[in-house]
Amino acid sequence: MKFFLKPLLLIIFILSLKANSAITTYSVETDEFTDDSSHRLVMVDDSMENAWGIDCTNGSPLFMIYDSGYFVSGNTLNIKIRFDSDKMMEETLDIYDTGSFITRDTSFINTFLSKAKSSNKIIIKAGNGDTITFTGYNNFGTELKKYVRATNNSNACKVDI
Repeated sequence: MKFFLKPLLLIIFILSLKANSAITTYSVETDEFTDDSSHRLVMVDDSMENAWGIDCTNGSPLFMIYDSGYFVSGNTLNIKIRFDSDKMMEETLDIYDTGSFITRDTSFINTFLSKAKSSNKIIIKAGNGDTITFTGYNNFGTELKKYVRATNNSNACKVDI
């Protein structure tokens, strides 16, 4: 549970900021007893209410979408994603908690990051919820490079883009 609390706190902090476009941050946290590092790349949407992120802790990648306005029960949910005007892609993610959807599928994570890197707009729709829009994320490439460099030594978290 502690594993998910820290990324959630980071998202809440970022959501408290004011902006008119998406904000991307890379962060690293090192456990003071084991020296194990957790690497996170998070993008908050234009409304500053929703986010997606990738976390690498102990060599295990986790991709998460947080939709503040979506309440659902069950085990999985269909997510629709579109980059710029490209063809929509769909993925079934596990429901972690109300409004939080996750996957550890490295193929999906690599595809998502590759498309995000070369796009100017991302839209995400969880189930039949509202569309989440990410635009104006000029610093994404810089933050992604930091994440890639930091996780390059971990085979499980290595980003292939």
